[in-house]
Amino acid sequence: MLTTPGPYDPIGFRAGPIFFFPSVSVQGIYNDNIYAEETNKRGDELLVIRPELQVQTDWSRHEVQLYAMGEFGLYEGFTDEDYQDYLFQGRFRLDVSRATNIIFEAGHGRDHQQRGDPEEVEGLEPTEFDLTDAKVQVNQALGRLKLSGGGSFRKYDFNDVEAVGGGFINNDDRDRDIFVANAKAAFEFSPGYSAYAEFSYNWRDFDDLVDDVGINRDSKGFELNAGLTFELTNLIQGSIYGGYMQQDPEDPALQKIKGPAFGASLDWNVTPLTTVGLKGQRTIEDSQFALSSGYFADRGRLTVDHKIRENIIISVFGEIGQDDYRGIARNDFRYGVGGSLEWRFNRHFAANVAYSYQGRDSNFAAIEDFNRNLVSVGLKARY
Repeated sequence: MLTTPGPYDPIGFRAGPIFFFPSVSVQGIYNDNIYAEETNKRGDELLVIRPELQVQTDWSRHEVQLYAMGEFGLYEGFTDEDYQDYLFQGRFRLDVSRATNIIFEAGHGRDHQQRGDPEEVEGLEPTEFDLTDAKVQVNQALGRLKLSGGGSFRKYDFNDVEAVGGGFINNDDRDRDIFVANAKAAFEFSPGYSAYAEFSYNWRDFDDLVDDVGINRDSKGFELNAGLTFELTNLIQGSIYGGYMQQDPEDPALQKIKGPAFGASLDWNVTPLTTVGLKGQRTIEDSQFALSSGYFADRGRLTVDHKIRENIIISVFGEIGQDDYRGIARNDFRYGVGGSLEWRFNRHFAANVAYSYQGRDSNFAAIEDFNRNLVSVGLKARY
């Protein structure tokens, strides 16, 4: 069921029990280091146009959510950096009974790797890739015990990109399918407190039998976690978990990736006007570097949102991360800080200004350290 919109929230178009929420934003951005380089920094202006459409049902049972987005980036000088991204997603919840539901999700989109991404190949243009995914999850409540299980599929399809010295960089050996099966049990031992255990198993199947240097990138892995979700009051809620994760490559030349798994999230409504959010997680990511089986990607982000007035919101954030590779002596430290100010004129129009500082320090000779500043101003129209 949809909640009643506030005085500055969009109301959408209604067709019976179905609501449509269209919006479009235009953002002007200045990036003083568009190629994420340590020296010879080059800056440019970027215009980003982003239309979006959300569709939501307002039924007493079941639910359908649809989402479509396009993002078009146009650079003033370095037009080879232009991009055209899009995304289509759908989610359907089938309420079998009050205690049982089944959730289906599917999506398809095109994205590009940002300059400074851990696996960016430094071609003449950004590397584009298509991503298709699907997921099914069954949830069953048995009193205070809640069980869930399901599976997911994700397919990456990378495009080749022109190389700096001529020719093309082959990205076909990065194309892959990822299958995941998971099960979870949670028990509410006290009102607002639940303990849970979760297990997942994955298969990573690359389209090419071996990559360009003769390595088989296929692997299998699992993750086992135990955690706690809590809702102290309406003001503080979150979760924390820890466990173990492991990824086993098929090729004996690649090193096994194994170690602690962890994550946490916290939402704290300090006052009716101020909210603090904290998120952190570790994942295992694939690598295209020779003799590297992949890397631990650790990410943490702290945000603070404060309403100066009901329609004027100031936000600040800080984030840190680490990319810890296996098989090669590479460790990247990532960081960022920034803030934004949003002024909602009414339900339909808003303006914003933002600033962020991003950087990376790496101990690997082939990877450049960098830092960059981004300043943006934008307008958004929605209904």
